[in-house]
Amino acid sequence: MIIDEKATLKHRWGVLEGRKADLHTRNEKYAKWTLPYIYPREEQKTDELDTDLDSVGARAVNHLSNKLVETLFPTFRSFLKLEVSHLALQELKEAEVPLDVLDKALVQGEKNALRALDRMGHRTAATLGAKHLIITGNTLMYYPDSKRAQVYGTRDYCVSRDLSGEVLEMITRDIKAFETFTSDVQAKLKASGGEIKYEDGTNVTLYTQIKLEDDKFVVTQAADMIDLQIPVNSYAKKDLPWVPLVWNLSRGDDYGRGLVEDYRGAFNALDVLSTSLLEGIISAATVKFLVNPASVVDVAKMNSAPSGSYHVGRDGDIVAVKSDKHLDFQNVRVVIQDYTGQLSSAFLLNSTRNAERVTAEEIRDDARELETSFGGLYSRFTEDWQERVARLVLSRQDIMVSDQTIFPVIVTGLDTLSRLGDIDNYRFFVEDLSLIGSLPEYMQAYMKVPELMTWVGNNRGVDYTKFLKTNDEVAADQAQQAEQEQAALDAQTEADVAAGAGKELVKQ
Repeated sequence: MIIDEKATLKHRWGVLEGRKADLHTRNEKYAKWTLPYIYPREEQKTDELDTDLDSVGARAVNHLSNKLVETLFPTFRSFLKLEVSHLALQELKEAEVPLDVLDKALVQGEKNALRALDRMGHRTAATLGAKHLIITGNTLMYYPDSKRAQVYGTRDYCVSRDLSGEVLEMITRDIKAFETFTSDVQAKLKASGGEIKYEDGTNVTLYTQIKLEDDKFVVTQAADMIDLQIPVNSYAKKDLPWVPLVWNLSRGDDYGRGLVEDYRGAFNALDVLSTSLLEGIISAATVKFLVNPASVVDVAKMNSAPSGSYHVGRDGDIVAVKSDKHLDFQNVRVVIQDYTGQLSSAFLLNSTRNAERVTAEEIRDDARELETSFGGLYSRFTEDWQERVARLVLSRQDIMVSDQTIFPVIVTGLDTLSRLGDIDNYRFFVEDLSLIGSLPEYMQAYMKVPELMTWVGNNRGVDYTKFLKTNDEVAADQAQQAEQEQAALDAQTEADVAAGAGKELVKQ
């Protein structure tokens, strides 16, 4: 079999890989300062990893990654809400579809989508992806159908973007065992005529290319140099299961830059200072003695003598070596604390909360903190990550998502659009109106209650009209209540008359 190597995905991977320049070197260094397992050196993948002497970097990245994922995808509440467009809602009303039935169906759809995310291990993958973003500035999230979510670091994927940052092409690289391929692929690999002898246990590199062509992403795969046929080879952008994410992206760059790179000066200083302090303390802790050369003390006998033995000599013949470096060590500790404080502030280590008792307002506060601290980060992830995941998982639950019918709304973070936020607003609305009852009667007589309800509802952002009875409904309720009161009064009157008649008979 003759294969044009330049036409293979393997060759294309090499071309894109060559554009990464010193990306791998930088990422390895940043990972060493924080979480080495995120980006180990190639030769270290099976060995003990290099680690920094202090744990500030690891603690900072672990904290911020969990905070970011908890804010984007809260544990104890939904991050999405299904809404119906105004036009579709009008059609449903004309078809006399009960709104409570519609609400139940939408809530059930949300629950099914969240269960699907849990089954694919989304939270675990999202946390790992967040660590890649913070350290290296890049990650590729892959959400295969009916399988667990996967995370790619820049060592295992390449990307090409246009000047605006839109993805034009991606290639992922996976190492799989030869026996995991189908029999026809195994036959093609054996017949390829290359230098590799394919048998069970042989590693085969699987390349997957996702390329933008005519507003659709076309997917092709190759095992080493053998092209593979895949069932689905094109996706619309909104349905693409590969979600490339960046922390910060400059115009014209293919790859982003992470938060660790922004504070590389502080991390490097901590690394150098921690090493110097540890080496100095070790040196100072080493016990060594000086012996007066004019002394008659036999050093060899002193070393081998038991405790409590007697020797000829004078006080001062043997003295311990003192470093007198305590003040210098203290100065180094002060500088280390200063850099630690900078990183604690940058990675939001100073803000903590009990994740089991999180309120809607706290989630919004976290989102605001992420937004103001990292310049639009939360807003970008809302569009690039939350909404993409929401639409992807909803479509797999056979919920046809469209802006003209049913569409997801991201309900965590900056806006008070969350379901808990709506409940808060309704509660505040009712509390505001309840203040009317505390006014003196002569003031209540001057209040225009319907107009006041409209004004308070608009300012609270509450659509209270769907819970408000019409004048006809109020009149009907009042008439029914009057009838019930009159019937109760008539029954009481008849009972009193009967009781009176009974007393008269007893007297007779």
